Amino acid sequence: MATQTVSPVIELERVTSSYMCALLQLVTQWILVDGVHRQFEAFREGFETLFPLSTLRLFYPDEVRMYLT
Repeated sequence: MATQTVSPVIELERVTSSYMCALLQLVTQWILVDGVHRQFEAFREGFETLFPLSTLRLFYPDEVRMYLT
């Protein structure tokens, strides 16, 4: 069986229970953080062109929700 690199610090020949926690943490980190970072930044930049974040700080969160719905 060939060795597969899961991350720069973990190389596995097969997934075993001892590596499962580390593997799940890496996958979760990628799905929830690294995998969406660029898309979230693009959304934030686009949103800020319409509603500058500095001006939105003048409102309470409930007021912003009311104006956006």
